[in-house]
Amino acid sequence: MKAMIIAGGKGTRAQEISEEIPKALFPVNGKPVVIHQIELLKKYGITEFVVCIGHLGDKIKDALGDGSRFGVSIVYSNEETPLGTGGCIRNAAQFVTGEDDFLVLFGDIMLEMDVQKLIDFHEEKKAIITFVIHPSDHPEDSSNVKYEDDGKIISVGRPKDGHPITGITRTSVQIVNKKLLDYIPEGKVSLEDEVVPKAMENGEKVYGYYSEEFIKDMGTPKRYKQVGGDLL
Repeated sequence: MKAMIIAGGKGTRAQEISEEIPKALFPVNGKPVVIHQIELLKKYGITEFVVCIGHLGDKIKDALGDGSRFGVSIVYSNEETPLGTGGCIRNAAQFVTGEDDFLVLFGDIMLEMDVQKLIDFHEEKKAIITFVIHPSDHPEDSSNVKYEDDGKIISVGRPKDGHPITGITRTSVQIVNKKLLDYIPEGKVSLEDEVVPKAMENGEKVYGYYSEEFIKDMGTPKRYKQVGGDLL
C-alpha cells in the first residue's frame, strides 16, 4: 500500500508558532513530524509515499528529498493553488494508479498506532473510505461521527454546521479506495464536507475504525505543546 501525506496547507492556525516552517516540518523530540510519520509507516511495510505540497513546499522537498535516506521512495504532487483535502487527492491520483487502496494522512499529526489493524479492518469492510475515529477532548470544533456497531458511518459533521456532538470524531488518518476518485471533481473541493457525503448519498460504504491509540493533530499552539513540540 502507498501512502499520501497532505502537507500543502498554509497552517494559518499555527502561525503563532512559525510562519516560516510548514507544519509538516514542526519538530517534535528533535525530528520533524512528517519524518515520525514516515518511520512509523515504514514499520508496517509502507515504503512508497506521495507528499502533496504547496505553501513552503520547497522546504519539505529539501528536508525529505527522494526518501532514500529514510529507506523509502518519495514523489511530490504540487498544488499551484489550494485545492482542499479532496482536490489535492485527485491532483495526486496519478501517483497511486494501480493500487486499489491507499493511506491518506495529514502532515500535521503525531500518531502511534497499529497500522496493520486499520488496513485489515478496511479490507474486511470493503469500504470506499475508512476514517480512523476516536474520542476527542475538543469535539466542539471537530468533525463528530455517528456510526453503527460494526463501524458503518451514519453521518459526520461539525457542530457549527448543525451536526450533534457525539464525542467521537474523525481523525486525519484514512484509507481511500480508488473508487472514491470518481466522486472528486477537478478544482478545490473538501473531502469531508463534499466528497464523502456525496458518496454516502450514492450508497457507498463509509466506515470508521475506532481507536484509542495516540493520534494528535498540531493545528494549534496548544495541541503542538501537548505532543511535546520543540518550538514552544
